[in-house]
Amino acid sequence: MQECVSTSKFRISLVLLAALIAGPAFAQMSPPPTAGDPGAMGAPPPAADPGAAPPAGGGPTGAVPAAPPGSGGMLDRAAVPEEDDFTRTPYTEYGEFNDDDDEAEQARFFAHGRLFGISLGSGAMGASGNRGAVYQGGFPTLDLKVHYWFDFNTALDFGVSQTTFFYTGGKSSGRTDVNIFNLYIDIKYYFTTTNISAGISFANPYVLVGFGSYTKRELNSSNLVYDQPDTKISPVIGAGLEFALRPKKLYLGFEGKISFPHFNDYTTSNFSATVPDLSGLFWSLGGTLLFVW
Repeated sequence: MQECVSTSKFRISLVLLAALIAGPAFAQMSPPPTAGDPGAMGAPPPAADPGAAPPAGGGPTGAVPAAPPGSGGMLDRAAVPEEDDFTRTPYTEYGEFNDDDDEAEQARFFAHGRLFGISLGSGAMGASGNRGAVYQGGFPTLDLKVHYWFDFNTALDFGVSQTTFFYTGGKSSGRTDVNIFNLYIDIKYYFTTTNISAGISFANPYVLVGFGSYTKRELNSSNLVYDQPDTKISPVIGAGLEFALRPKKLYLGFEGKISFPHFNDYTTSNFSATVPDLSGLFWSLGGTLLFVW
């Protein structure tokens, strides 16, 4: 009987001891969430305030991403989202290749315009002033050109021509033949004739400017020896018309030019008693047959 009482007292002591130990732990536990608690299971999160400032940091919650282990506290920039960059670059700026009008004009030129051409021509060349009073002949003038068109209105010509004059008297007795060889380059501008009468539009008028290298050599009939060549550079101006015989294939052209080469005998004072000098400019008129492709 006394042993049973001792056992019961021991058990009661263990229960009281356990209650004393577990009491503070139960007091610190949070109560279960209620229906009105924003953290309750299944309850929607609170709505964000539209006027509130954005959270600091790179994440949606304002928390700055932690530096990875072993980086020495340095933040990985790849983990932080970057803002849009609207800096102007050659890829975002306006360019000529974006102009639809220019592209349409170029397409029309390649479809209906001319690109390359070769022309053969013949005509006459003469001189003005005292030189024109002395020189005779000048026909025929032979001409060969290569043409290149940049667009409907602008073209470039490379050409060569040769003309022969003659005169009698002067410092030498008998007849003297004068050969003039010309190597030249011209830039031509074709007028836009869309809103002009059909006759002028069909003629395809143009003006030109350029320069040429003129080489003069004289051969006297008494000694049959050419003198030293005399080469001068001169500006050239002119104008012309082109008539389409077969559009984009064959054209008939007429052209006039004026040039101003000052050869060494330009200011001579001993040519003859009646001619004080050989001043004067040169002019040329001719027709060409132009082949285009």
